[in-house]
Amino acid sequence: MELQDRELITSPYNVYRRLSTIEGFDLLNVNTGAIVDEIMAVVEQWTDDWPEGQGFGSSDGTYLMKEILDNLIDLQDVPLKTVFNPVLSIVSTL
Repeated sequence: MELQDRELITSPYNVYRRLSTIEGFDLLNVNTGAIVDEIMAVVEQWTDDWPEGQGFGSSDGTYLMKEILDNLIDLQDVPLKTVFNPVLSIVSTL
């Protein structure tokens, strides 16, 4: 199935927009293409795994973003981590 024919559980554009507002996002040294690729991979995987007919709320979106950020941090092998403090943010582990 072509991507444009699929109904994704959330808009990759909205995910990118929300990610860019997360405190500490500027600590990531990743190019936009890598971020978009990771967003698409995670959104597509979650769409494939998401139970049909189940709603997708804002807290679900937060955990989706956490997975994306954790993956990007792992790719860089940098001393960063995601935390809920009390909202999702990226902090140094040093």
